[in-house]
Amino acid sequence: CGAPSTPILRTFARSSRQVTCVLAPGRAQAFLFSPDCWHLSLLLLRSPDAAFCEQLFSARALHQRLRCSVMKSVQTQASHQVITPEEWELAREALIVLAVRYAPEPECRPIVTQLCHALAALAAKMEAWSCDTLVHDLAQALGSAPLALAEALRVLPEEIESKALSCHPDRRAQVRGALQASTRRALDILDELWQHALSQADSRLAVAALQATADHVQAAERLRE
Repeated sequence: CGAPSTPILRTFARSSRQVTCVLAPGRAQAFLFSPDCWHLSLLLLRSPDAAFCEQLFSARALHQRLRCSVMKSVQTQASHQVITPEEWELAREALIVLAVRYAPEPECRPIVTQLCHALAALAAKMEAWSCDTLVHDLAQALGSAPLALAEALRVLPEEIESKALSCHPDRRAQVRGALQASTRRALDILDELWQHALSQADSRLAVAALQATADHVQAAERLRE
């Protein structure tokens, strides 16, 4: 993470602990709903020359775009972005690859969190992705990046409950039911991550696994209500 800023973004405030970035004045919202948002965000996340603030902004942009994306042949709302079935598949693969790439870097945790939120939003809405296998599929896809896996399991229930997520009520209900049924499996995976963290003296993963476990238990209680 970290490289000189490009003209696309400018640093508003920067310190060793916090980076706050904005687009050129008045352009942030316009960028999020522009045709270039998806392509440019992926380009910056893949670029070794992009600054941390650009990468973080790009990950957040992908999350927001996926929250309001729809699988339709015609755009009916200005805030919606139409995505074809093939593009959903490509988006899922891109987010998985990026999450795995950024997970090992301690300073990139905020980026990983946003990528996992984006992946969770996609999982909640992608009809071709079976609700019943979401937890299993995430474990398989992110198995080589334990920190990303813990974060993905933590934010998945949170994302499906978010009012900011544009999702068909039937699909939302299906995902909620599937997540509730998969609670034991998710907690078993998190316990395995916790044990692995202890064996490797990996404090970052240990904390992430504990946080994810606590959040997942709370989410499971809400889903039962």
